[in-house]
Amino acid sequence: MKNKKKQLLKTRCFTLLEVMVAIAILAVASGAILWRIDRMLDRQRFESDVGRLQGLFHYARALAINTQADWQFQIAETKEGCKARLFCVEDPERSSIAKQPSPLKKCRLFFDNKPAAALVFDFFSTGQVAPKGVLKISMKESKREFLIPELFRQAETQKFDPLHP
Repeated sequence: MKNKKKQLLKTRCFTLLEVMVAIAILAVASGAILWRIDRMLDRQRFESDVGRLQGLFHYARALAINTQADWQFQIAETKEGCKARLFCVEDPERSSIAKQPSPLKKCRLFFDNKPAAALVFDFFSTGQVAPKGVLKISMKESKREFLIPELFRQAETQKFDPLHP
């Protein structure tokens, strides 16, 4: 019996204070990790939105060339983010064939290093895009720049024909 008591005294359990300190350390560590994951997810969402916007620019240009009509792409900042709209200037009935873009979350627009609340881009049936300049989209610490003529990697003087006559 005495041997068992001595063994129990030698195998000491954790005190309540030690357990509370361990839990506090784990809570602080997990909070830091979750904060970094949240920042990483915000950055990934931003990159995804910017990639989607770049795809919409290519889509609008292809639509103008293929339909042989001038199209306009409007993008404006709102409280929820940036909303975009694509429509045919020459024939509003054609605007129904264009997919309407979903809004971009938490972004700021700059054109030629000046803040812009709203921007309008014209896509001509010849393949040209106006205005020319640098479109900068930013979110907190992330920034992406697009040089509008180089975005399409085509010579501005090149004439394009529609895919379907």
